[in-house]
Amino acid sequence: MTEPSNPSSSNSVAAAERTVLEPGLQRLAEEYATALFTVAKQSHQTEEVLRALEELLVALRRIPELGLAFADPAVNRDHRERAIVRMLEHRVSPLLVDFMLLVNRNDRLHLLEPIILAYRRYYEEQSQHVRVKVRSAVPLTAEQEARLRQELLDTLTPRPLEIILEPQLDPTLLGGLIVQVGDRIYDSSVRTRLESIRRKLLERSSNEIQRQRNRVGAD
Repeated sequence: MTEPSNPSSSNSVAAAERTVLEPGLQRLAEEYATALFTVAKQSHQTEEVLRALEELLVALRRIPELGLAFADPAVNRDHRERAIVRMLEHRVSPLLVDFMLLVNRNDRLHLLEPIILAYRRYYEEQSQHVRVKVRSAVPLTAEQEARLRQELLDTLTPRPLEIILEPQLDPTLLGGLIVQVGDRIYDSSVRTRLESIRRKLLERSSNEIQRQRNRVGAD
């Protein structure tokens, strides 16, 4: 593998969740992810690589010092290479080890998290998996999650093969759900309904006041 050149982002990849980066670095991260996905697909390892990347992402988020060590230019490149081999060799595909070593040689390990997120988005798009963010006031039961998955499968066009739910607790909702699929938001929260009712009452009151003024003016 060589470092991707002339980076250009895919709209479908760029539309989903991403780490906040300046556009040039984000495009570069997506180019790395696309290159990795292409090679993994050729060797029928896309899912295996995704699982390993997901585990690495969990480690990066649980151990902030690991990400800082990857991003610190003061850490010797050879030292980072030995750490990568020690951490990943015999645990993940040699393809992924080679990719990590390439990213290290190009001093791009600080882009590792956005690379992983971009790879995941690209994999899900290609395999017709849809990631859905679900905010609720209280945790959903297994039955509620199953029903929500089925409703989304029956609603979304084109129909995805699988729905991946990302539940998030938000006590400010009071009740109900806010479901986000890509850029689309389906809001059934109590707070939203209360706000809608409040706006309608205000509009009704304003209209009634205006009618009274018109009547007085006519008299």
